[in-house]
Amino acid sequence: MIALGFAGLVNLAIVMMSASVFNRSTSGITDIDVAYHTLIPTLGMSAAGVFPPLPMVALVILSSRKSVMGDFVTGNRTAFAAIAATVLIVLLNIVLIRQMLL
Repeated sequence: MIALGFAGLVNLAIVMMSASVFNRSTSGITDIDVAYHTLIPTLGMSAAGVFPPLPMVALVILSSRKSVMGDFVTGNRTAFAAIAATVLIVLLNIVLIRQMLL
């Protein structure tokens, strides 16, 4: 539940960033996907690449804590697979951002 709330906060941050970047006359931003895709040309790939891994990291951390998940805590194998996938995705995002900047 906490991880879902954190993911919601990240989505709110994307919407607020989009709202601050674009003036009131800009139309067509109706949902989070449109806001996300409009950030790429305006703020660059680094802004668009930072937000997606954040909820994944929070989900992996919080779903592995028994104090948060209780009986539904992830098992060791599942946690290992989730950590490996998250690290891979974060590293690939870093590579893509570096390629866009160079």
